[in-house]
Amino acid sequence: MVGTAGNNGGIMNETDAGAIPLTSPGSNDKYLLKCGVSVPSNAGIAALLLIDVLWLANYSIASSPGAITMPSLTRYIDGKGVQIGCAVNTALSSVTPTVTVTYNPASSDQGTGHSTNTGAFAASLAAPKMMPLATPCLPLAAGDSGVSSITNVNISATGTGSIDLFLYKPLAMIPTVNANSIIEWDGFTQLPVDSGSNCGCLGFLALSGGTSACATEMAMLRTVMG
Repeated sequence: MVGTAGNNGGIMNETDAGAIPLTSPGSNDKYLLKCGVSVPSNAGIAALLLIDVLWLANYSIASSPGAITMPSLTRYIDGKGVQIGCAVNTALSSVTPTVTVTYNPASSDQGTGHSTNTGAFAASLAAPKMMPLATPCLPLAAGDSGVSSITNVNISATGTGSIDLFLYKPLAMIPTVNANSIIEWDGFTQLPVDSGSNCGCLGFLALSGGTSACATEMAMLRTVMG
């Protein structure tokens, strides 16, 4: 997916480059019914996580962003269940920075200005690998049920390359059992739309360890609206 340049990032939806194509439901509701996935090699890939990317910012690690003014979420606006992801966008130089994020938790949680971090990036981490390794999101403070906004981003060591920082809502987790086998998930999950009747910015996270890029996966989604 293509992030928004600039410290404040941008709200994401179905119209953004890299999103799984979805038909706008107009005034109807839209639901996810089925998701089938297959990977050509499941070496190191434990599962695929289907997500709705709500906000994304691309940061060069040439400097530390500091305080940001993030636009308000247009889906899952209370922040419940919303997670923070951080991934390499373009290869980093020899530095191994730690990215520290200050966030406001979900509206039903206590307090503001909570902090979390990626830990030091693994050396030679390939794009689009995430930190922490083998973990789909940054750990939230005890008792926090999600994230409603991000207020500060600190990159501990500067160099060349860039990272993507994003907020997302997990929708479904599909295990990868054998290479070239199709695994299907069945459910009935509503896909919220924004005020412009745009669906979410859907994509997959490959849950794996190691520093190399994962194999390309194939997927089919079945949705219904009404």
